[in-house]
This record gives sequence, C-alpha cells and structure tokens, in this order.
Amino acid sequence: TRCDICSKEYSTAKALAHHKRQVHVAESERTCSHCAKVLATTQSRNRHEADCPELKKQVWVSRASQIL
Repeated sequence: TRCDICSKEYSTAKALAHHKRQVHVAESERTCSHCAKVLATTQSRNRHEADCPELKKQVWVSRASQIL
C-alpha cells in the first residue's frame, strides 16, 4: 500500500493509516509559526519556537525600528 501524499510503501493498510495520522495530518501542528520548519513532535516544536532564530531576528528588527 502506497501513501498518496509522499509515496512511501507500507505492507498493510493499518500501517499506512498510522503513517498518515502521525506524519501528514499532524504536520501543521508540528510546524514552527516563525520559520515553517516541521519538527517531529508538538513538544519539540514548542521548544524550537521558544528559541527560533527567525523569532529572534523579528524581535531584533522590531527593537531596531523602535530606536530609529
């Protein structure tokens, strides 16, 4: 059985369904809102977002524009 989204092969329909739930359905929940990086879990996304380089860049630009 082949995933219609990423073309990975699975031996059973149950394995394919599990793959889709874990990888594709939840992908939007695991994507950093600052840089669009997709992480393995929502927990790792939360840790990443707290220290995201793009967020730091946005904060720096915002502070710099307030000074000018």
